[in-house]
Amino acid sequence: MSVDGQPATAHGAGNDRRSWLRRLLPVVVIVLAMAVVFAMGWHRYLTLETLVRHRAVLDGFITAHYALAVAAFIGKAATAQIDPPLAAIVALVALVASPIGAWVSIRTHPALLMRILAAVVIIAALRMAASAAFG
Repeated sequence: MSVDGQPATAHGAGNDRRSWLRRLLPVVVIVLAMAVVFAMGWHRYLTLETLVRHRAVLDGFITAHYALAVAAFIGKAATAQIDPPLAAIVALVALVASPIGAWVSIRTHPALLMRILAAVVIIAALRMAASAAFG
């Protein structure tokens, strides 16, 4: 039965199926993108070791374009492309705890740092999923 008390038609069932497929499309796109990244071997280029190895270049770029880097971060946070609490945490860490982070990164194995980063990302994703599901 439909909402107005009339029997559901095949046309209505088709709309439900298309709606379901439309909601599934972003997941399919992400999975396909991940498959392409892994198939092409691109995941080997953006690793924590690569970031550590090229840290001086990245620091130089951010120093040379500091206003652009800050504006990009603020723009990402303002357009909700970054979870606001996560953006606040990143900003706090960048402003206050970067010397501590540098000290820890020198003394910690990169695999451990990657696991910690993965845990933070998973927690943020679960929080966003929970807020989307439960309001």
